[in-house]
Amino acid sequence: MNKKALFCDGTSQYVNPSEPERNEEVTFRFRTAKDDAEHVCLVHEKIRYEMEKAQTGEVFDYYEIKRQLGEEPFRYYFEIRSGSEVCYYNRCGVSERVVSDYDYVVCPGFRTPKWAKGAVMYQIFTDRFCNGDLDNDVEDREYYYIGDYSRKVTDWNRYPATMDVREFYGGDLKGVWDKLDYLQDLEVEVLYFNPIFVSPSNHKYDIQDYDYIDPHFGKIVEILKKSKYRVEEDCNSYKRCGGCDLRHIDYEETLNMKQEMVQNLVNKTLSQKPKIEKTIGMGNPYHYRNKAQYPLGLDKQKNPVMGVYAQRTHEIIPTSNCMIQSEISQKIANYIFNYIKENKIPVYNEKTRKGVIRHIVTRVGFRSHEVMCILVTNTDGFQKEKELTKNLVENFPEIKTIVKNINNKNTNVILGDRNINLYGDGFIFDTLGDYTFKISPNSFYQINPIQTEALYEIALEKANLSKSDILFDLYCGIGTIGIFAAKKVKKVYGIEIVEQAIEDAKENAQINEIHNIEFIAGDVEKTFETLMKKENVYPDVLVVDPPRKGLDITTIGNIIAVEPKKLIYISCNPATLVRDLKELEEKYEVKEIQPVDMFPFTHHVECVCVLELKQNTEI
Repeated sequence: MNKKALFCDGTSQYVNPSEPERNEEVTFRFRTAKDDAEHVCLVHEKIRYEMEKAQTGEVFDYYEIKRQLGEEPFRYYFEIRSGSEVCYYNRCGVSERVVSDYDYVVCPGFRTPKWAKGAVMYQIFTDRFCNGDLDNDVEDREYYYIGDYSRKVTDWNRYPATMDVREFYGGDLKGVWDKLDYLQDLEVEVLYFNPIFVSPSNHKYDIQDYDYIDPHFGKIVEILKKSKYRVEEDCNSYKRCGGCDLRHIDYEETLNMKQEMVQNLVNKTLSQKPKIEKTIGMGNPYHYRNKAQYPLGLDKQKNPVMGVYAQRTHEIIPTSNCMIQSEISQKIANYIFNYIKENKIPVYNEKTRKGVIRHIVTRVGFRSHEVMCILVTNTDGFQKEKELTKNLVENFPEIKTIVKNINNKNTNVILGDRNINLYGDGFIFDTLGDYTFKISPNSFYQINPIQTEALYEIALEKANLSKSDILFDLYCGIGTIGIFAAKKVKKVYGIEIVEQAIEDAKENAQINEIHNIEFIAGDVEKTFETLMKKENVYPDVLVVDPPRKGLDITTIGNIIAVEPKKLIYISCNPATLVRDLKELEEKYEVKEIQPVDMFPFTHHVECVCVLELKQNTEI
């Protein structure tokens, strides 16, 4: 058989009409060398349909068949026989076997947009184009992919390796956004991302990290049939704001989706495959955030605007009533913004880096009802600063402190390094469970206090602590979970790299009269090991609550070497959780994974994972 003569593509010469309507009849054609094939079949859903020879030329034969399409995509490939020889033909050409991934597909009702016809397209391999956000880079050993760990490339000019699917240069969509003027100067009309993911692999972004890229981004043109779980959005900004990406879905169903997402990750990655518990949701999943951050800037008409960033951009869209922010936060922010406009106080301009007010930030004690107001400024002072402070205190008695935060850097980070108290002591208090916590402008404090209490109660209940236990709390923040656990154990050691957080943690222990707890400032990767070697202290129970990137390989190695009898892993990123569990499961049994909905109506999900040391294991 002359395989080089076999041919078909999706043009109108071989599929007519090439863009059929729903339920329309379509003619499919296939080419072979003249008198070379005995049978040519179109194969659809494993059923072979014999094609008839419709045309013969001097060199080629053309086979033809008509099929009535429905409303669903029509997938097919060709089978060609000549004597005992059989081969197949799909989108990749001749194949010795059936590969369903490469079937031809005709989508009834689809039309190629007019803007795509004849447009100048520019293909971008995003990871190699421009690094617009250094905080978004894949790190060494952050992900396990095709038999090895990811590697961060630090030399941007280095040529890609032959097998480079695990090497990440750091390019991202923020980098593309920053270079749009350059691309426009090249007269590019359409950008084609290959892949659309930030890096050669989609692993970093396929589950959680959608701040800069969404691999499933698309525009809904028409909803043909609504899901029974689709609901009407209750927010005017929902379609443009990236805050709540699941607001169009019934809340109970979002809990099921998050449970299924974690289960899929576990089934795909781990040898042990525990059944994931149903996600614990909120009774009232509205106005749950105790921290609000409102950017200020200029709209296209150069008028001041305050609100939230539109999804995937730095364009600020105004919000009138956010369904997840606390109501008092919105009232205070609106009051400040109106005062700024009335008194013509300049707002910050990202492009020129001029102007005064960059952000309005509020922190609210849900139990104490105390409010902290933070004005993030580009300058040390601004006009009518004292008058604004006086008016805020008079109009909002809940405000216990007002802080001016100076941030004059060209950065996406909201808060700068310098705080000036305009009113009050520069901090507020709130309670979690039976304990009181001090919160300062830069403190890490869980955004959803109601679900935080549920999270901690689950974690400590599953830990089954005893009065003889030594507990290590890694990535302890301001000491919340360690303080919760202290009365149940002999001693708690908390480790955190942020020194201000450790100072707050020590003060929180004093406020709550907790004396069997010690907080240490340092990098967990180094301090965990140092504490054990120098102090000769080893944990019976280990609680880890790492950032989104998960545990580093050194800490995992220390855990495996020290063998605490129980490990409680609190994770804000299921993708890195299962990656770390894969490293630990040879020595630890994964007893339970409990998802908790810390951020209702978003794709994010927190997990409490309980691991117990296997008996008589050897590594």
